[in-house]
Amino acid sequence: MKNFLFIFKKLVLIFSCSLIIAQDFAPVGTSVAQFLEIGNGARYVGMGHTGAAAAHGISSISWNPAGLAKVTNIEFFMNQNKWPADITFSYIAAGTKIRRLGSLAFHLLSLQTDAMEITTLEEPGGTGNTFNLLNQSLGLTFSRNLTDQVAFGVTLKQIKEGYLDYTYSTIATDIGTQYYTNYKDFKLGLVIQNFSPEVRFSGSYIDYSDDESYADSLNGKKEFETYSLPMNFRIGTSMRLFSSSLSSVIMATDMIHSNNNLEDINLGIEYNFKDKYFLRTGYKTQADISGVTFGFGTNFNFNNRILSVHYSYSDLGILPGNQQISIEYGK
Repeated sequence: MKNFLFIFKKLVLIFSCSLIIAQDFAPVGTSVAQFLEIGNGARYVGMGHTGAAAAHGISSISWNPAGLAKVTNIEFFMNQNKWPADITFSYIAAGTKIRRLGSLAFHLLSLQTDAMEITTLEEPGGTGNTFNLLNQSLGLTFSRNLTDQVAFGVTLKQIKEGYLDYTYSTIATDIGTQYYTNYKDFKLGLVIQNFSPEVRFSGSYIDYSDDESYADSLNGKKEFETYSLPMNFRIGTSMRLFSSSLSSVIMATDMIHSNNNLEDINLGIEYNFKDKYFLRTGYKTQADISGVTFGFGTNFNFNNRILSVHYSYSDLGILPGNQQISIEYGK
């Protein structure tokens, strides 16, 4: 345990230093698979995208796989949200505890678009043909409690992305841990997301900014460059600020270091009334337009299990706000 705390403190120190000396330039557009950056799960999105420490159960897979260790029964999770331009983001997961070995779960994430018209320089009004965008993650998560205070989890997932004849497929890994204390339910979370080798889209393309490539459409085609996935390093905290026989309030924070954006700090609060009704709000400090989020949820007793329904709203400024609905069953 002492070794774990020593390593954790060192990682927090390194991350804090990186925030101080962070570059002002945001390296956006330098990674692929941006759909992996979308917050998944109305509860934690409503709390300002804070899930590294706060997330637990089947809904924790996208935030910190260590949270899956809290699964005690067969649990199911579904989430869907709509984005501008008729983009649909869907996610399903199911998991269970395997006796003393730990907890195991799988997930399927997909991002879909309506058919888009193909245009070219010669036919800017459209060729009459269409294409669809493919974004998908299929993964398996294993988690277990190492002690009564420390949980560890790992997710292995296949990432696919493509449009027209240009595709790639790769394997990525999420690795996380959570440390629980007895002081006001204070928790620490640490996770590395989307660790993988660089990828390259299949096929070749005409570089219209290169006169030689544009002039010779047969021999002037180029191969795509290699790109990395959006790898994130998250450190999170969660703590109960207030508690009574009827209600409680928890506050969560996530500090995020990304390979394709500036360092970010997310803040979130959840109000719990009788473990049945929940109100949430949060803020993302480095959001491009607006970082304000809201949400609410409720629990139902269904067949001696808990059915949870959660809703979140994220303000996107001049764009229509993003709404998410999540359903979780099995606690």
